[in-house]
Amino acid sequence: MTAREGVVGIVTFYRLRPGSSFSAFDSLTAGELASRTALAIDNARRYVRERTMARTLQRRLLRRRTAEQSAVTTSHYFAPASAGAHWFDVIPVSGARVAFVLAETTETGLSGAASVGRLGAAVHTLASLDLSPEEVLARLDTLVTQMADTGDGDSRHDDALAVAEIRCVYGVYDPVSGRLSLAVAGHVPPAVAEPGGTVRTFSVPVGKALGTDERHFSGADADLPDGSVIAFCAPALAPDATARDGQAPAWLTGPLASAAGRPLDDLRDTILASFPDLGRTPGGAVLLLARTHRLGDDQVHTWDLPSDPAIVATARSLVQRQLAVWGLEEAGFVTELVVSELVTNAIRYAEGPVHLRVIRDHETLICEVSDASTTAPHLRYARTGDEGGRGLFLVAQLTQRWGTRFSDTGKTIWTEQDTQASA
Repeated sequence: MTAREGVVGIVTFYRLRPGSSFSAFDSLTAGELASRTALAIDNARRYVRERTMARTLQRRLLRRRTAEQSAVTTSHYFAPASAGAHWFDVIPVSGARVAFVLAETTETGLSGAASVGRLGAAVHTLASLDLSPEEVLARLDTLVTQMADTGDGDSRHDDALAVAEIRCVYGVYDPVSGRLSLAVAGHVPPAVAEPGGTVRTFSVPVGKALGTDERHFSGADADLPDGSVIAFCAPALAPDATARDGQAPAWLTGPLASAAGRPLDDLRDTILASFPDLGRTPGGAVLLLARTHRLGDDQVHTWDLPSDPAIVATARSLVQRQLAVWGLEEAGFVTELVVSELVTNAIRYAEGPVHLRVIRDHETLICEVSDASTTAPHLRYARTGDEGGRGLFLVAQLTQRWGTRFSDTGKTIWTEQDTQASA
């Protein structure tokens, strides 16, 4: 038996009556049967290969481990989908915060996994820009629409992409304030279990799936007590009615009531054991648990400074004393230079008071300077004869990361230093 110029198997026909031979009709029937069987075997083999590749791609899209940070501890369960594609991630962002994202598409096979891969790369870029959750979903909606409009020329593929739905939930947790900001596009909102045993579904408007030209998503904020557990799950682990009414299923909220003090891996196993007919659950099951942590008062210090050039020396002195308390004197030179440059720029180019904040997060020292201006600084490469323009360039060279995030009241310039390297 051959298919696509390759041998897929051998078939043998026997006659049970002695002396009888195959007729022309028998030979025609046998040939047709062998041809159809070879085609079925080849299609099955191609399907298994594509399914294996799609599942492997989905697994490789997941982060192997999350960088050590103070905001949350996590545990997850993931079963790749054979139809559609699913993806989730936990992304550290500026200010010791962390972003959560879950996404799934109804597009099947390798094209579905590839679409989620492109979506994942875009989310990492948008997360680095420190955009609000609703703004992230709006930009992802634009990207998904462009992906549908610029197909690969295969009309069958383009039609499938055009009708595919991409559902997504994106949130950011701030361990300093304990606030979770969230936006949802056609996805199931997470459930939140507070340390006292109260379990509730996060109250947030559920927008349409990505790619429907919605582009106007509404976010919601909630202050979470220290030690709260956030439970994200994909629709494969929630009935259709759950996605429609925005309520977490009972099999999830039940175990979450006893989440306080339990190891997350143990809680995850209990939740999965309580899911009805877990053994027959189709692929695409995703469960992400995150226990929130608040940074202590000894890890965060904030100063309100007047908009006066004479205050720059005071800002350096305040930070130097705090570094001595933390035992980070080795980072003093770089930190003083960073604070001096950022505070000077805020006083020179912005109006109103200046807010200086330093955060110690594991082996990272974070410096933030906030002002009322919404104009972002521009990194210049000064020429040899220039008398200025090198301050921000030096800041970028001496720190591991730096960036700008905007708020309703202005902007914040932040930097991150590896204190372990400086030690």
